[in-house]
This record gives sequence, structure tokens and C-alpha cells, in this order.
Amino acid sequence: MSASKFIRDMIGFAASQYMARFLLTVRGLIAARLLGPAGYGGWNAIMLILDYGTYAPLGTYQGLDQAVPARIVDGDAKRLDRIKRAGLFNVLVSTAVFATLCMIYFGRSHGQMRQAWGLGGVAISLVCVALTTLSYYHLTLLRSHGNFTAVSAWYVFQSLIGVALGLMLIPWLGNWGLLWGWLAGTLLANAPVVATSAVT
Repeated sequence: MSASKFIRDMIGFAASQYMARFLLTVRGLIAARLLGPAGYGGWNAIMLILDYGTYAPLGTYQGLDQAVPARIVDGDAKRLDRIKRAGLFNVLVSTAVFATLCMIYFGRSHGQMRQAWGLGGVAISLVCVALTTLSYYHLTLLRSHGNFTAVSAWYVFQSLIGVALGLMLIPWLGNWGLLWGWLAGTLLANAPVVATSAVT
């Protein structure tokens, strides 16, 4: 990789991170105004599942960041394939365990989260978690192969659709609009990333 491409990739990646954070900040400000304290509090509660769920793979991405580039440099295709499959297995199993524990916990809970969202809302948030952890797996592989353009595009595309659609749905669906918007953004952003990662 040339120095100029490396600099362009780093600038694009940093810009995508700032853009995503800016959009999330805008969503927070507008949603708080539209939903009021109770509705926005309910949204922040469900966001805890989304946030903590991304940690379910317990260091798998960091391990792939270290192992995959080395195997690419070595040209060891068989070992590279084994590492990729092991990483995917870890992501899928750990995410499934997290989702199962959440459903068991909230299935037996009668707290405010259950009252506000029901098991349906929890289940949708866990689908978002599963899509996000799968995205992060593919984004890790794309970074290792030097495709930072696809990685940067995912962050911008996912946050842009999730935020815009979520805010537009608030007048009809309340805080559920934010959840459906985030699900749609994550689902739509996943398709090109998975397709691109599959051919690397």
C-alpha cells in the first residue's frame, strides 16, 4: 500500500467516524425533543442492549485484526480460511448466547424495560445486535485486506439511513420509529459489506 493511499484511507475512515457520531448526536437532540423524557428514556434503555451487545464476541475482532493480516502476508490461504471461519464461529455463538440470556432475563422481568418495549422490542434490538456483530466481523476482514472505502461507507450509510428513517417515523411510531429505523439502516448497510467481504 502506497503512502498516499494509506493517508487517503485514514482520512476517509476518520471522516466516516466523525460523520456517524455527528448524526447520532443530531438524532439524540431531535428525538429528545420529539419524544419527551419518558419516550426518550425508553429509547436510551433499549440502546443499552445495542451497545453492550457489540461486546458479545469478547475480543474476536481484535484477534482477527492481528491474525488475518499476517496470514495474508504469508500467503497461507488454508490457514487464513481457518482463522476466518473460527472468527465467524466465535461471533455467531457469542452473539447467540448474549441474545438467549437477554431473552431469558427480560422474559422473566416485569421492570420498566419490559413494560415499555415488551419482548418484541427486545427481540428486534437483538436482531440489530446480531446484524451489527456480523457487520463488524466482515468490516474487520475488509480492513485487513485494505478495503477501507467499504468500511467507511458502512458507517456513513448505516448511521445516515438509521438516523433519518428513525426520525421520520417518530411522529407515527414514537420511540419504536427509532428502533425500526436503526434495524433498517443496519440491514441495508450489511448487504454490500457481506457481498464485498465474500469475494476477498
